[in-house]
Amino acid sequence: MLEYPSISKRQPQFPDYLNFQTLRDIGLKHLQDLSGKLWTDYNLHDPGVTILEVLCYAVTDLGYRNNLDIEDLLALNPADRQSKENNFFTVDEILTCNPVTELDVCKRLIDIPGVRNAMLEKVTKYEPDIYIDFTKSSLEYNRPADQPKDKAFYLHPRGLYTVSIDLDPEYSKNACGQLYRSWADVLDDVNSVLCKYRNLCEDVHDVVILGEEEIALCTDIELAANADAEDVLVDIYVQVQSFMSPNLRFYTLQELLDKGKSPTEIFAGRPSVLHDQPYKSHGFIDTDELAALTPPKIIHTSDLYQEILKVAGVAAIGKLSIINYINGLPQSQHPWYLQLTEQHRPVLGVKYSKVRLFKGNLSIEVNMAEVQRRYYEQQAARIKALREDYELDLTVPQGSYYDLADHYSIQHDFPLTYGISEDGLPDTASTLRKAQARQLKGYLVFFDQLLANYLVQLTHIRDLFSWEIDAEEEQKGYATRKREKQYTYFTQGLKNFPGWEEIIIQQDYL
Repeated sequence: MLEYPSISKRQPQFPDYLNFQTLRDIGLKHLQDLSGKLWTDYNLHDPGVTILEVLCYAVTDLGYRNNLDIEDLLALNPADRQSKENNFFTVDEILTCNPVTELDVCKRLIDIPGVRNAMLEKVTKYEPDIYIDFTKSSLEYNRPADQPKDKAFYLHPRGLYTVSIDLDPEYSKNACGQLYRSWADVLDDVNSVLCKYRNLCEDVHDVVILGEEEIALCTDIELAANADAEDVLVDIYVQVQSFMSPNLRFYTLQELLDKGKSPTEIFAGRPSVLHDQPYKSHGFIDTDELAALTPPKIIHTSDLYQEILKVAGVAAIGKLSIINYINGLPQSQHPWYLQLTEQHRPVLGVKYSKVRLFKGNLSIEVNMAEVQRRYYEQQAARIKALREDYELDLTVPQGSYYDLADHYSIQHDFPLTYGISEDGLPDTASTLRKAQARQLKGYLVFFDQLLANYLVQLTHIRDLFSWEIDAEEEQKGYATRKREKQYTYFTQGLKNFPGWEEIIIQQDYL
């Protein structure tokens, strides 16, 4: 159905400070409360009501300017080349700090190229044992003779951590699965980060590199009639690998904001990226996802059944068993579950797997070399990539500059009959009439001055909240600019209403 433009019959809704009628009603109520016994005529023709209406209209202008976006209120005057933007900081500049918690350190370690995951574990059993010898007031490696073995006093150091590093095997492999990178540089970066961001009274006891425990699949797969055997086998390998060893996702800043994370939460415990040149980041890690990522200790074949059945083209699964290999040597085989080896990460052992594919009773042969190439190619594509600067920070909003101090005298808004506009009074007006018009001008100057001062105060809101006087401006001798930044209240003179020279005798009073 086509939607045609139309004019709504609903009355426009404005806040009170922008609603002329609301302001007029409030003003009339105040007048009635204050002077109801002396002033009883509040009709439109009354001069007092006219003055009230002109003032209400002026207040709506103040409300409009005051309601501009804060970036517009703080925008620099393009014509003022003496000033420069030095009051605002991006979130990467102002919210970043050194890692504090264990998760903070883990996130920083995982951001190192080649590091897939990192875990910190407090040392509870320190070796060798350290004994407290009260007789000598010293610490000893040998148990003092006066202390029985079951009643010996040990020193239990606190603040020591064992750091387990899970290196990304695909980082050092090419698309064919061949090693072509050394891990030495990665380990140097790990040690450098641990030393740089070590908290007081904390230290690293040991850095452990997790080994690879290759898990081989032995199963028969029934394929759907229209399934491509090679595609299905590659997808099975990718699905099983993702299940056994899921990857942490790196987000851009905007992606985490879209997830409902606040900038304060996102940048907690994160060092500055854009102002630490040696540090290039792959993005942001969701703290909740990192905390939920725990390495598996056991793999059940029932879980693998469910993962394989998720692959498109798999119709059924025959018998399934798994075998683990360490350094190319088989360890154990079990049809139901497999206990994983400590300090090892499970990875799919493609070259040890034996997956037979069937369509009905027909065995399907595939090019295993091509399957392995495609599998390693997909794994290599999952390697985290460095992010651009704009994906890691938020820019300072740029507002539009308005001349907020520009004041239009309320005397221009009065009807001609009052004789205070630019047209003034006719030459035939009596001296008394001219004196009355001039007296009204002087009376209205009070209101004009309040309005003008409000606007100039608003235009200097940037100076009121400025961090400091610009050092370059001070050295260059911009005395006026420096003096303005020392004020907390600003005023401006009135020279924009007809005949102001006759009303304001001291023209440089402000």
